[in-house]
Amino acid sequence: MQKIKIGVIGAGGIAQVQHIPALKQMEDVEIAAICDTERLKAGVVAQKFGIPHSYRLAEDLLSREEIDAALITTPNNTHLPMALAAFQAKKHVFIERPMARTAHESERMVKASEKAGKLIMVGMNHRFRPPSLDV
Repeated sequence: MQKIKIGVIGAGGIAQVQHIPALKQMEDVEIAAICDTERLKAGVVAQKFGIPHSYRLAEDLLSREEIDAALITTPNNTHLPMALAAFQAKKHVFIERPMARTAHESERMVKASEKAGKLIMVGMNHRFRPPSLDV
């Protein structure tokens, strides 16, 4: 089975408490790299979770050919540029909610994903809970 290789953009609380532990439990996923504008934080989180590569710049992470998808857990005002950069690098995108600050920004992301031929998914954590499925 080929593993999906993930690059985590943003090493803050939501990445450390929710996303990285969940991804580490998945047999078909490997976290290949992490980046954060605070380089030291990226390195500490990489060491803590056994992530082999850490960076300060998202561009450095996205330039890694083996990465299939970017998990974007950065502040909301950076979602659009991070997603556009990921699509430019031909990566799938999983983005923390809210997707963007405006409908226009969301539309730009969707168009960029279509142009790149890559998927985008927003982390709407209630989507798969039983009460949400009882429609």
